[in-house]
Amino acid sequence: MKVAAISHLGLLRDENQDRVVIDGTVLGSNICEVSEFDVGPFTLLAVIDGMGGHPAGGVAAAIVADVLASGFRQLRTAEDAERLVSEANDELYTMMGRVPALSRMGAVVAGVFTAADGLVVFNVGDARVYLHSGGYLMQASIDDRHPSDRRGFLTQSLGGLHTRSPIGVHLSSEPYISGTVLVASDGLSDDVPHDRLAEAVSGTPAQAARRLLDDALAAGGHDNISLGLLELPEND
Repeated sequence: MKVAAISHLGLLRDENQDRVVIDGTVLGSNICEVSEFDVGPFTLLAVIDGMGGHPAGGVAAAIVADVLASGFRQLRTAEDAERLVSEANDELYTMMGRVPALSRMGAVVAGVFTAADGLVVFNVGDARVYLHSGGYLMQASIDDRHPSDRRGFLTQSLGGLHTRSPIGVHLSSEPYISGTVLVASDGLSDDVPHDRLAEAVSGTPAQAARRLLDDALAAGGHDNISLGLLELPEND
């Protein structure tokens, strides 16, 4: 299987507070080139978006990314994903307790990993996971946003509060499909319409990643833009 990923500053931000995790590797730079990976049958792809309106959003994203990358080999079930994401949330609050300047730092996360009997999708916040097959694009994650607020107000995140708070990790088990999984921060999904996303997720993962980034930049590049695409071949 192949993965292509990129994390871009966008056109209006001063700092890239996003991270992309592919198995044990963390991407988080403004190198405007797509990174490609050959991955095994059990793999993790996740996007973490630091909360730009909070102090140290980039630090929060880096902490969450490191927890996921360090623990990806433990992922086998939905419960494993819930435990690992909760561990990342706990790590944020532990760090905030040690360093007052990091108070209320936070992040959101969305990801997918391949399991023995299909795919496991997980998220907290408004980063998204999409499944693309047969020309159709379906959002598989659940947005933690107030229904009246298209941009901004989150109903939950990792960290982000003064006191430690539990989280409800959205989890779903999906059948293995022949197609592509797209994981992205809201810098992509807020600016590029769903029908255009569906059109752009075609060709190789690297081609699709470049096309999606170009679309987000053409739409204004209002936020950091991070995305990863996992190509799922036919299951023999």
